[in-house]
Parts: sequence; structure tokens; C-alpha cells
Amino acid sequence: MQATPRIARYQSRAILQFSRSGWKGNPALVPYTKAGRVGCGVICSAIAPCSLGAVRVTVSPQGICSIALGDDPDVLAAGSPLPRADGSLAGVLSAVQHCIEAPGEPTDLVLDLVGTPFQIRVWEALRSVPAGSTVSYGELAGRVGQPGAARAVARACASNPCAIVVPCHRVTCADGSLGGYRWGIARKAELIRREGVRPAG
Repeated sequence: MQATPRIARYQSRAILQFSRSGWKGNPALVPYTKAGRVGCGVICSAIAPCSLGAVRVTVSPQGICSIALGDDPDVLAAGSPLPRADGSLAGVLSAVQHCIEAPGEPTDLVLDLVGTPFQIRVWEALRSVPAGSTVSYGELAGRVGQPGAARAVARACASNPCAIVVPCHRVTCADGSLGGYRWGIARKAELIRREGVRPAG
């Protein structure tokens, strides 16, 4: 689809599956509003404690659309107006909890990601960063064909809706310091420690 002014009213959506061989699936432009994903049906969430505090997993019929980390399950619940799952997400929640404990292991979780075309490209590039290594914001900008756009890449990382499985924790500053992390610097440091990286700074 060619870029036209109408695309400003759309966001890129990718239904993607992780596997040992990488991403499966292709982004597509679909209507999207703040009220929810068009034609996706019910979106619900499940919350549980984890070794990093608490985790909230939000799922659409197409896949996981959000993995959020926090200090307290009640606070995470208060931040989501979506209906709570009735136990049907137990398997998905368990798989995400395993990812938290072993963030470097491959996973076959299916994701329903919605963002701008640039954000989708950054999130896909994040998946190509191997566990146990890090990349700078500037290097990641080069990988998505936007050298010099380190700040835009940092904003895309900060907008990543799926902690851990879209591993924005593997992106650091050029000097090796941690930089920022949507779910807290201490969690970022712990995740890369679990993957065998010793952060600088």
C-alpha cells in the first residue's frame, strides 16, 4: 500500500509469532482507534505476581497485545479498564511468566502488535538482537534504515507494548549505560543480567 495522507488515520498492525527461526507474519495497515482494534472482538487481561513484581498480559483473539510490568497487581489492574479473564488465559500467563524467568529462551507466543510503521520496524529489529547481547539506540536506528534517528528509536522502544518478548531491554546508550526503560531501570538491569550481560554504568 502506497503512503498517502489517508494513512495518517491508520496504524500498522502485525500479527507475529516468535520461534527459534525468528518472526513469522507480515505487518498490514488496518484501521485502529483509541477505543480498540477494529474487528478484533473481545480483548481481556490477566494479572499475576512474578519475580519482577507483577505482570499484566492483555490478549486479543489474534494474540498478545500487551505485556506490562509493575510493582503491585492491584496497581496494574487499576491501570487497565479491560475485562479480566476468567482463567482462560492461564496457559498464556504461565508462558509469559516463564519468559520473565528465562528471557533469553525462544518462545512461540503469538503477538498482536499495533503501532506506527516505524514502531513496528523497530520492534521487529529488537527481536533480531540476540539474547546475551545489547545494541545501542544509534545502532538500532541504522538497522531500521534510519541512521541518526537514535531519539526516535528510543521513543519507539519506550512505546513497546510487550515487555520481554519484544526485548527493548537489550537496547542501551552508546556508552554502555542502561538508558531508560518503560518498566523501570532496575528491571532492565535484572533482565539483561539474567541473559548473561553485565551492564556498564
